[in-house]
Amino acid sequence: MIKNESVSTPAYSGNVFIKNEKGFKRVNTRNIVFLEIQGSCCIIHLHDGVMKVFASMRSIMEVLDPRWFVRIHRSYSVNLEHIVELSKQKAITNNGKELKVGRVYYKKLMHNSLFIG
Repeated sequence: MIKNESVSTPAYSGNVFIKNEKGFKRVNTRNIVFLEIQGSCCIIHLHDGVMKVFASMRSIMEVLDPRWFVRIHRSYSVNLEHIVELSKQKAITNNGKELKVGRVYYKKLMHNSLFIG
């Protein structure tokens, strides 16, 4: 379960609280590199490790800023701040991970105002 620190909508906070074995851990959203769905849980890949939560990609994406967090595949969402290379087939993050890019998601991604050319 993930809770946004901010109660107002659509303003997005720079922090979210992610449930772990001790309760909730506050995570700065800039430290989230990408999200990965594995079965019924979501793996949140951070700069300094991973966190596993039983939540849908949709519910997590609702609390993250859509200007920076975008879906690139049915199994992946990524923080654009951490993308160093992007093609129609893959996205490479600044920690060296190669993520698949879905055809439909790539087309939507190209409409993002951050892409030039």
